[in-house]
Amino acid sequence: MSEKITENIVLDALKAVKHPDLKRDIVSLNMAKDVKICGSIVGVTVTLTSPSESVKLQLEQQVRQAISQLSGVERVEVKMSLDIPKGPGVGDREAVPGVKKINRIGQPCRCTCRFGSEGWSA
Repeated sequence: MSEKITENIVLDALKAVKHPDLKRDIVSLNMAKDVKICGSIVGVTVTLTSPSESVKLQLEQQVRQAISQLSGVERVEVKMSLDIPKGPGVGDREAVPGVKKINRIGQPCRCTCRFGSEGWSA
């Protein structure tokens, strides 16, 4: 008889999954959330902070592999979500304390690079 699958067992298995850029596990980065267990089916949401498709695919594969190796798991469901910090600072913090908005000052670019008065679009 296999050991009962719990949230702690799943999170311990996910500590082996390292973010490829940050070189830390996704549990300590608080990226593994909402672990659901229904018999032999385990689901987890992995929250990314950047829209990198290669990181998303790599993490999803590693998460599936780590959970599927647990005794008693027959199916793994992984939901990948994206939570990009808002504003110029990190999270709810301002980039520069006391500064809410930074405006670009100066003459519009006169070349053909389109960095003129319309903004910084390429």
